Amino acid sequence: MTAPALAALRAALRRAGDALPALATPAVPADFEPRAARAFRITGVGSSAAHARYLAVLLAEELGLPARFVPLDAFPLAGDPRDVLVVFSQALSPNALLALDDPAAWLRTVLVTGAGSSRDAERRRTLEALRRAGASVVESAGADEFGTLLRVEGPLAGYVAALRLARSLGLAPAAELGRARDAYAAALERSAAMAEALAPRLATEPVLLLASGSYREAAENLRLKLVEGLLRPVPPVSDPIEFAHGAFQSLAARRATLLALTRPDAPHEAERLARLRSMLEPERHLLVTLEATLPGFLAVFEHEACLGTLVLAAMEHAGSDPADWPGRGADAPLYELRGALRSDTPRRAGPAPALDTLTWPELEHALDAGRRLAVLPLGATEQHGPHLPFATDRWIADALAARFCARVAAAVRIPALALGASSEHGSFPGTLSLDEDTLAAVLADLARSLARHGFEEIFCFSAHGGNLGLLRQRQRLLESAAAPARWIALTDHAGLNARLFRLAEANGVPAAAAGHHAGEIEASIVAGLRPGALRRAALAPGLLDTPADVQSIFHPDLRAHAPSGTVGDPRAASPDRAALYLDAWVDELVATYEGAKKRHHTNGTVKP
Repeated sequence: MTAPALAALRAALRRAGDALPALATPAVPADFEPRAARAFRITGVGSSAAHARYLAVLLAEELGLPARFVPLDAFPLAGDPRDVLVVFSQALSPNALLALDDPAAWLRTVLVTGAGSSRDAERRRTLEALRRAGASVVESAGADEFGTLLRVEGPLAGYVAALRLARSLGLAPAAELGRARDAYAAALERSAAMAEALAPRLATEPVLLLASGSYREAAENLRLKLVEGLLRPVPPVSDPIEFAHGAFQSLAARRATLLALTRPDAPHEAERLARLRSMLEPERHLLVTLEATLPGFLAVFEHEACLGTLVLAAMEHAGSDPADWPGRGADAPLYELRGALRSDTPRRAGPAPALDTLTWPELEHALDAGRRLAVLPLGATEQHGPHLPFATDRWIADALAARFCARVAAAVRIPALALGASSEHGSFPGTLSLDEDTLAAVLADLARSLARHGFEEIFCFSAHGGNLGLLRQRQRLLESAAAPARWIALTDHAGLNARLFRLAEANGVPAAAAGHHAGEIEASIVAGLRPGALRRAALAPGLLDTPADVQSIFHPDLRAHAPSGTVGDPRAASPDRAALYLDAWVDELVATYEGAKKRHHTNGTVKP
């Protein structure tokens, strides 16, 4: 007779596929520039560790982001405002709080959990406290999937949440997302057809999983199913080549079942598995191919269906009751080990939000929590030679603002103004320019709006040099418009330019090539922020011999002096230098802001 808990797990396994249509819905973009982060530290424990590993490999392999899995046992760690922390915890377990003791200490803290829909009021209260402390929450499912050691709905939902989070950070949606649910259902049927024959072997014999390339990281929860369902030692995961270097020798003389997790687009996989099969002894070894029809890392959904079906069949063969396991309750000394939100130390108000991602109640809450500094970056829509897009200054302004907000407490990032004073580029098609009077009026209106909403300081800077004259000349107007808030602005790039040129020269790039417009500096930054946006085939030197008064070549018409629109030589551009330039630029911004703030506290007013 089938145990009731086993029948419930089978129903849950079929129901788990209901989470998959969410994959095809658009993801909400992240409220920060992912490439502004120095690193993504991603953690979890149990099946949540599998989701953490899955996200880490997605970000690293598919987006080229500096992401890595960090074991939960490494926490608590000192937070770093340059890094993003991502914590997976299906039900917000006590252990998860070890990593969440200070969400505001990181550039962003993201918690992926189903606790928001939990019936447990204490879990919901803890989640709300984490939100107030600065954590961003990505909702998942399966918070109340208790009563059995093996779980099936929450683990699948965790993969869905991880993939959607990766999409919010820039992962392009795959065309196959729309058929994920049907592929999952078909995988249930395929595995059910082989389950009865495999169940005796899985219940009693050693099992090894085979997965090629980086997909091994996706197999973590698949092998945990064998642990939690059959109470067996953790089975190894090997790729076909590694199998010959140790794993084969350990199984050569005994019976074993090898489960190959194959994917339709995995290069060399079929040929290497054929070679592996030729090494096995048919009377002892059984190699079973669990084929997925979804490509790449999407295959995990089909393999979850397959392993879930096979493990449940092996549990029924063994007479196991999923609701009764030997160590139940004895794990409390470690399972209940928990961190706690810090309440005895000064805290920041949480990671800096971006205004365009908030709702009005969320902004009101941020202001009440002490976020009273509005960071207003200025960009432009103007030509940047034949190799950089019109959005270059806006992209750079947004990236600078994100990095500035990571280092200065109590900030809210305002979206970069996409139009500026760019008349000197007007001879190039596509440049959009505002008259200085118009731009001054726009900035004054923005300052009044921000002050009205309760901001106490407005820090304005520009990634476009053409806006600086206006910021200097209309400073009194803007200070008056911002009152009672304090208007603080960086109005001169002389020190910044000298710093960036020294940094370029230290990295082997002459100052003339680093350039005043669309040169190596801006090209390197864009290459780092927006891979693929730099037109490398169009890279060519522009105007290199500039006078001491470099503004004289820009005004009134840059095209008369630099026909290509480039002042510098971008050919040496490298994304590896993007962070160097951005960090040095932000150093200047922070020094300007903190210097003005210090003068205000000393003298009672901000001096020009």
